[in-house]
Amino acid sequence: MTYAHIHGHEAQIAFLKEVVSSQRTAHAYLFFGPEGIGKKRVALSFAASLLCPNPVRAGEGCGACSSCKRVLKGTHPDIIAISAIGASIRIQEIRDAITATKVRPLEGSNRVVIIDEAERMSEPAANAVLKTLEEPPRGNFFLLITARPYKLPTTIVSRCQPLMFSPLSKAQIMGFLKESLKLPEEKAEIIAACAGGSVSEALKLSHPDYLSFREKMQSIWKTALAVGPMAPVVLSRALGQDKIELEEKLHFLATLFRDALWFQETRAKEGIVNLDFFETVKIIAERLAPGQIIKNIQALTQASLNLEQNVNKSLTLEASLVSLTFP
Repeated sequence: MTYAHIHGHEAQIAFLKEVVSSQRTAHAYLFFGPEGIGKKRVALSFAASLLCPNPVRAGEGCGACSSCKRVLKGTHPDIIAISAIGASIRIQEIRDAITATKVRPLEGSNRVVIIDEAERMSEPAANAVLKTLEEPPRGNFFLLITARPYKLPTTIVSRCQPLMFSPLSKAQIMGFLKESLKLPEEKAEIIAACAGGSVSEALKLSHPDYLSFREKMQSIWKTALAVGPMAPVVLSRALGQDKIELEEKLHFLATLFRDALWFQETRAKEGIVNLDFFETVKIIAERLAPGQIIKNIQALTQASLNLEQNVNKSLTLEASLVSLTFP
């Protein structure tokens, strides 16, 4: 398994290749950065480079051997992948992994333990990992992945080699969409602009349901803007009937107002997320004051936070729309 399938993160990949080729690999790494940008993909390719018996590139797995293929499939016996069951990563999963590190790897001389969403470790689980990191067994490498490093104990963070990952550029996301999904240029540009540098978000937004939702919103917004005070009713009915999750709808509305604020301040089309709604963005920017737009964004952000606390979705949608100021 090689790094060839990964878009972006060139500096991070170059660093990982260098530590492997120079045999200066640390016993533990902390991969941190926003969700959905490819941290786990890089971690798996890094693991493959540590396990590959016949690397053909400096610091990189060959991608053709049985070891590399099984890493890609998720069936390699010397990779222990740990993730949350329910709300947390439990102590027993960590104990089982630590027990495994005390014996020789089943193949080769290395083993890799990958802990995804490491911030979700329970306190006992985190303490067990910390103890192991203090005295790491030879030939065992720990890769902790998180979008929230601040939620990890500082004692664990201090014992890992940190590696920060940043969101991908719009061009990189576009390249991924055109290469992997064969999307046309125009559609790939719209989705890439909305994805916020996240490959997983781009994949979600590429779903036919979401693309259909955006197309329908074109006419719905025109109607809403035409009816003035009745706009919340029009939008509430339309959004309540669509298949797209409410979180996505609220995010879409928030980005429209964010785009309007950007255009109001800069008069620049470059930087606008919802390029396919540019005319709507201009209308909002021309008819609402900056303070009104900011209050709308705050209301929609609060509605999203309320959803995380399991507040009734229908009531949240209606309340947030009624509180908005429409042009």
